[in-house]
Amino acid sequence: MMIITATAQNRVLSLSGDSAYVQLPSDIFNHLDDTTIEGWMKWERFGFFSQPFGFGSLAEQWNVVAVNNTKNTNGLQFFIYAQKRLHLIRVNHILQANQWHHLACVISKGRKNQPGRGQ
Repeated sequence: MMIITATAQNRVLSLSGDSAYVQLPSDIFNHLDDTTIEGWMKWERFGFFSQPFGFGSLAEQWNVVAVNNTKNTNGLQFFIYAQKRLHLIRVNHILQANQWHHLACVISKGRKNQPGRGQ
């Protein structure tokens, strides 16, 4: 009898924080009504608005979705710029350096419920 043991291998994308990033296709969210963005994030230090994820462009309409720490603090903020209007959620003193944090956000295009259509 042969016994095979496997060890779990964690694969982590580690970015230096010095303008390092992963670029996704520019139209990745264009045809979605609902989007969930999530991941496990770890701040080794709290840089000036260190941003583990952000999507969009400030060009033209300022359509941006992002999460970052607040200034150089351990505060966390999620924001959306939609046609030059800022929508912001901020929680102060919640992040801990060198700890993993599970972050998730759900973005939905504003749809009205239509009675009688199973919603």
